[in-house]
Amino acid sequence: MILTFYRWGLGAKFSLALFVVVCGVALTISISVIKIGERAMTEELRERGAAAVRILSKSSAELVMREQLWELYEITKIMTRGNASEKNILTYAMVIDRYGVLLSHSDPVRFKIGSSLASDPIYTKVVNSKDVQIVETYGLDGEPALDVSSPVILDGQRIGTVRVGVTRRYMRNAIKKEGIAVIFISTMLALCGVSGGLLIARRMTKPLKELDANMKALSEGLPIEDRVVVLKEKDEIGRLADTFNLMAITLKEKERELVKSERLASIGEFAAGLAHEIRNPIGSVVTAVNILSSGKANSQEIASLNGVVKKESDRLNRILSDFLIFARPTPPKLRDVELNEILKETVEMVKRHDSFAEGILIELDLDKEIKNVRMDPDQMRQVFWNMLLNSIEAMGGSGALAISSKAMAGKAVISIKDTGHGIEDKELERIFEPFYTTKQNGTGLGL
Repeated sequence: MILTFYRWGLGAKFSLALFVVVCGVALTISISVIKIGERAMTEELRERGAAAVRILSKSSAELVMREQLWELYEITKIMTRGNASEKNILTYAMVIDRYGVLLSHSDPVRFKIGSSLASDPIYTKVVNSKDVQIVETYGLDGEPALDVSSPVILDGQRIGTVRVGVTRRYMRNAIKKEGIAVIFISTMLALCGVSGGLLIARRMTKPLKELDANMKALSEGLPIEDRVVVLKEKDEIGRLADTFNLMAITLKEKERELVKSERLASIGEFAAGLAHEIRNPIGSVVTAVNILSSGKANSQEIASLNGVVKKESDRLNRILSDFLIFARPTPPKLRDVELNEILKETVEMVKRHDSFAEGILIELDLDKEIKNVRMDPDQMRQVFWNMLLNSIEAMGGSGALAISSKAMAGKAVISIKDTGHGIEDKELERIFEPFYTTKQNGTGLGL
């Protein structure tokens, strides 16, 4: 997963980072809003519970003193009944005398009037309090609730205690709805943030992709004039594009200087190579002509010297022809020809060459699917001739020469393999240099 992330594009990484940040901020805000709402609602419940218990304390003081139980019951029942416009948060209400005896309860069926609450845990906590007390507990329905109590005071004397239960059910429902709303808003914000991030990332990465494409094209040797990048941005990306353009222009100038230097070096190398190649045959011709012109050679020597002149003249002609082909290559004359027929004809010509020996076995494996191929038949015949001749000379009179043609992906692939000694690694780098050859009679211009 980590390695896959490293392969992601800059836009994807930026969008993911923005998504994580927006989600983190949205989650933090949601939790904060819910917590603040929960505290505010809890405080409101405490205040409403305290107000209710104070009202109950004042309205029940005379009744407790007179022990008017029915009136007390009506008051506790009214406290928990609520009204149609607002949900009642009070789940129970009770009145207890100074001795801990239950005088009234909003649910007398479950709680027997006259029973003692002296051992009740909440009553023991609040029995001696002089003001409103609030205890965390559970209501009659098992929901979390607040038990709010207050002393009943008459003529400065404590004559009893009143208690009400404040449920948190509605608060929890309200918090749940609020949480859903906050999460929905946070999700929408996250989606908007991601959408904006994608747009920003796309705008940021578009010039970078253009720069990347131009760098790849530049590395592949495409014309530098086509690699200039024009961006509207003037930020870091824009400055990067300006730097790239400056680099491309500099490379163009360096390329011109390099081509000029290579051209001069090639001319010098051609001249030196040509001079070296023609020196020996010219020397032989001059020597033979001098002897013939002296008139001291006999008939046998004259015939031999004439042969030397002819042989060296042919060698000079071959060197100059190869040089002219290399220096001024003829534009190819393309036409549709039978490639396999060109190969067969070249093989037959090679078999008649002086270097060919009976110990050399030639194997032809030509793909019949290859029909007409668009090429210059004369130039390709020369290519095959040079390569086959090199193979024959490398085998030294015996070996196997395998020639095959195969159609592959809309192209014709030619393979020439021999069992000769091959070319050493250090020489492979120079085989396409002009006038470089390892043969005694080679010109170094064939390949």
